[in-house]
Amino acid sequence: MVPQAILPALAVAALVSAGAYARVERRTRPRWTGLVLAESTVGPPYRATTERVHAPCAPPIVRAAALCGIVVGSVSLPGVVWAMVTLRFDGLALALLPALGSTLGASWASLLLLARRQAAVDVARLTVLVARTSSVILLVLAALHFLAARLGWSDAASGPYTALATALALAALVQATLLGQAIARHRGALEGDRSRRHTGRPSSRS
Repeated sequence: MVPQAILPALAVAALVSAGAYARVERRTRPRWTGLVLAESTVGPPYRATTERVHAPCAPPIVRAAALCGIVVGSVSLPGVVWAMVTLRFDGLALALLPALGSTLGASWASLLLLARRQAAVDVARLTVLVARTSSVILLVLAALHFLAARLGWSDAASGPYTALATALALAALVQATLLGQAIARHRGALEGDRSRRHTGRPSSRS
């Protein structure tokens, strides 16, 4: 059984991180004001056009990805640390670390994305790749771990660890999906700043 004390603690972590996101989003909002580049798919599949759109703040997908990234990262770290410290060690425990690392990486990428930093593109791409790979592997390991225990091929699986592994993997997948969509749709707004620095053109942000 999961002690009831950890659940309120994780809820508090989620609320605090959501408040931190709101503060960061307000402070970085001027970076997204004015005309920014956005990519949209028009016509046949796999054809994309780059257009300038007016943005009073970060686009909705960017804000959603950032909120999810910051909250999931803030909740997953204390949750995994608590499990490793308090629960009986399970063979699945170490497999949580790559997925945990990807959620923390997504949190960092989310902050870069809100700040409209060009590094957000590279960090997000790497994070999405790691998150998808580690999450799928973690889900498979959790399923095999539970099945082997049920069939008597190994010691009884730890229910809390299996549940935590599944929840962490699914959260990391959602986090990676939103982050990947944000980068795919608004890569031009980030890489446009990079090209302007190389060419010496003035920024479109006001």
